[in-house]
Amino acid sequence: KKDLNRSVPKSSKYSKVIHLGTERNSDNRANSKYLNPDLYFDPSETNYILHVGSAAWYKNRTAVFTSFLHAKNQPNKKDLKLILVGPTPQPHEMNAELSSSLKKHTKDVICMENISGEALSALYIDANLLLFPSFIEGFGWPPLEAAIANCQVISTKTGAINELLNKYAHFVDSNNQQSINQTVVKVLAEKRKQIKVSLPSIEDCRKNYIQLYMDLLKN
Repeated sequence: KKDLNRSVPKSSKYSKVIHLGTERNSDNRANSKYLNPDLYFDPSETNYILHVGSAAWYKNRTAVFTSFLHAKNQPNKKDLKLILVGPTPQPHEMNAELSSSLKKHTKDVICMENISGEALSALYIDANLLLFPSFIEGFGWPPLEAAIANCQVISTKTGAINELLNKYAHFVDSNNQQSINQTVVKVLAEKRKQIKVSLPSIEDCRKNYIQLYMDLLKN
């Protein structure tokens, strides 16, 4: 909106921000029991960090791998796993040291692609946290999807994430690996909280569009 108003000053009178709507998720942890054919394990019985995204450079999965290994070395975290809804770790995402470390934990890194929405929902519901340290995002859907499922979110303030999740998410600097590591360990140590996240629904989005068009017609 700021870019639009700066480029077309007259637009400030006729423009507003309308966030995309999200589906209300009524699932709870009891509904996430292993019933989905896309998953060969029971999320509710698994201790894991979740990342949803591609291997593109801006997703910063190098920070995800590094933080996972750091967290796994903490006391009582030997059973911790990393679930990647996306491709397997790629060569361009790792240096020799990181690659060697991950190879020692091949059974602890689970990679899945093209899973159903139901399977993804189950993963959000039972994850310890979603780690999403992207350098940039167009919008940033996974943190919103995770928040709807009451999953703790660690993210950067990119895309619409900060604007929508605000105080709900734990925000980190994508270039500060130490801070990301510390935040992951801190969230893993916390007792899971039941937090209601106020996000616009699909109905809210529809009503806002209608209202905007009505206002434009009046002008």
